[in-house]
Amino acid sequence: MLLGISSELTHDFFAQNIVDRYVIFWDQEPPFMPELLIDSSGKQLHRRRIEKLLSESDGQIRIASPYITETDLLSRLPPGKSRILTSTNPDDLANGSSSLSALGEILRLNIPCCYYDDGFLHAKVYIFGEKSAIVSSANFTKSALDNNLEIGVQLDGAEVAELIRWFDGLWNPDQLLTIQELERIRPQVEAEELAKAAVPESQIEGWRFEKPASNEQPELHDSVASEYPNCPELLIPATSQLISLLNGGRTGWICNTKREPPNYPLPIKLEELMRRRSLAATWQDGKTYYQMIEVEGDDLILMHGNKGGSALPGIKNGIIGVGIAEDKSFLSLEGFDPDRLSLAELEGQAPSELEQLQEWRVSIKKWLFWDPLNPLEIDGTPSSFHRLSDKRRSDIIRLLRARLDEQK
Repeated sequence: MLLGISSELTHDFFAQNIVDRYVIFWDQEPPFMPELLIDSSGKQLHRRRIEKLLSESDGQIRIASPYITETDLLSRLPPGKSRILTSTNPDDLANGSSSLSALGEILRLNIPCCYYDDGFLHAKVYIFGEKSAIVSSANFTKSALDNNLEIGVQLDGAEVAELIRWFDGLWNPDQLLTIQELERIRPQVEAEELAKAAVPESQIEGWRFEKPASNEQPELHDSVASEYPNCPELLIPATSQLISLLNGGRTGWICNTKREPPNYPLPIKLEELMRRRSLAATWQDGKTYYQMIEVEGDDLILMHGNKGGSALPGIKNGIIGVGIAEDKSFLSLEGFDPDRLSLAELEGQAPSELEQLQEWRVSIKKWLFWDPLNPLEIDGTPSSFHRLSDKRRSDIIRLLRARLDEQK
């Protein structure tokens, strides 16, 4: 008996309740499973699936792809309901990975397009309204959609909302692609195309850095401080001045010093050479060139000591120094040029692998501060030299204000 109810009635009641609950459970939609899209040459599975989802969607279309050459699907994007996030790296445009004409077609179709320059955009994401999305290895290019071996997944669940938040978080109205921006980078792309046609591949190979066969870490001095005698620290006057310059919109550039042995033997010594000779220099890749030639007089150069994942005792990631650039001071030096930065300048150091690489540099007319032992701790990016993004500018201002509060 339960509350005066007969045992037979109680049994029937609970039995039916259990049955109803199981029926309710099994009548629900099964858990969502992503669908694999496995493409091979000529199969065009990605292209046909994108076409299908475009035709079915009545919401906003969001596409993120570093490379764009596909124009047929561009013309099928719904006007006023599409947005594209891409890259405008001149080297990628010059070697055909992406296309100036495709970017021009985006503008002609009046599709809002942002270029991402806070590091490398590598994601390929296609979002159709709020219900479906494709995350894939396939760029928005004809070769990827027609010929390549590509793998992706179609998502139709709650993950789509996460992807929308990711895309919208990267969208920056200050980096909208315009005709003026295309015309600005066009000469750089054309110059790179001519350079690739004129320079033998064997010579280009000579500029690339080859890691030493040994995995041994170079030794570091016991005292990092001994490498930086009489360095100006980030004191209150410099802190206030930097906050004022950054808040005032002064153009800034990040120069990544790459403290990653064994890539560069004793990398902190290279930073010391740059400080002594009032230079910001990189050696890593051709993409650096197209950023560095845009530096103008009085721009801020923020030196970022980035140790990556290396275990360097006593060293932190962050902004170790800030200088003001000389006007029209960009210079490119070939391997073994006598004016290059060289570890041989420092006592007891032999020439390193850096000597064979092309060096790009800008001159610094004044260091506002240099404090490698107490940097503004902020993560770097893989790029050797790039424009300071609005987000990173805000992060640095926040750190400077915190430092100012500590000093008072």
